[in-house]
Amino acid sequence: MAALIRFALTQRLLMMLITLLLIGSGYSAFKQIPIDAFPDVSPTQVKVIVKAAGMPPEEVEARITAPIEVELLGIPRQTMLRSIAKYSLTDITIDFEKGTDIIGQGNRLQNV
Repeated sequence: MAALIRFALTQRLLMMLITLLLIGSGYSAFKQIPIDAFPDVSPTQVKVIVKAAGMPPEEVEARITAPIEVELLGIPRQTMLRSIAKYSLTDITIDFEKGTDIIGQGNRLQNV
C-alpha cells in the first residue's frame, strides 16, 4: 500500500489524467443511462367522455354508453372496457395490453 501511495504522489500528472478520464467516462455513462426516475406504471389507456346535456343516467346509459361500448368491444389488444354513466355525462375507459400503440389504434376509434 505504501508503494502505491508513493507512486501516486510522484506521478501527479498521470493521476490527474486518470482522474479526469474517470470523471469524463462517469459523466458520459450518466447521460446515456436509460433509467427513468419516475417510470409510468399505469396501463395504456384511452378515455372517451361524452356530455349529454339534460339526460338522466338511465338515458345516457341506454342511448350513448351502450352503443359506444358495443362498437369498442372489437378493438385489438384490448384488456378491459369499463364505463360509468352519470347525469349528463358518460365516461368510458379502455385499457390495452402493455406496449400497445394507441396512436395506431386511433383510426378505429375515430370511425366510431
